[in-house]
Amino acid sequence: MWLVFVLSGIACLYDYGRQKIPNYLVLFMMIMGLYERWRQSSWIGILLYFGQFLTVLIFFYFFFKIGTLGAGDLKLLGVISGILPGSKILPFLFFSFFFGALFSLGKLIYHKNFRERFQCLLAYCQLVSDTGELVLYPRQEGGKGTLSLAGPIFLSLLLCVGGVL
Repeated sequence: MWLVFVLSGIACLYDYGRQKIPNYLVLFMMIMGLYERWRQSSWIGILLYFGQFLTVLIFFYFFFKIGTLGAGDLKLLGVISGILPGSKILPFLFFSFFFGALFSLGKLIYHKNFRERFQCLLAYCQLVSDTGELVLYPRQEGGKGTLSLAGPIFLSLLLCVGGVL
């Protein structure tokens, strides 16, 4: 499991440095998770891995589709969910987004743009309500309105596997 921590940390560095998590890193984590599940439970473990992975991908795909969750973050959530025992998935997801919310709040305070981002959210909700169509959530120039979720995912993983949860 230590390799999952290391690779998640590397994913953080890529996400914060280049705003992209490389597919080969996610693929390597997936292969490692599949091997671990195979080692523990044979074919049943592999089926559980894919079941957990696909459930998370399908559940959060909507957020990717409207542009509020990045592809790398979505894949990282799925791959780690496949590796974790079933009882740890909901706490892992909860704390990933909880820490993401805290990071977002910190970013809003740092950039002093809470009112601007809240108005953007309200305008987006009004647009979706008026048109009845889902559209991409508007991005802010300079990255002030975006958040890399790899850090919160990493922190949540540390809590879940480190024995806190």
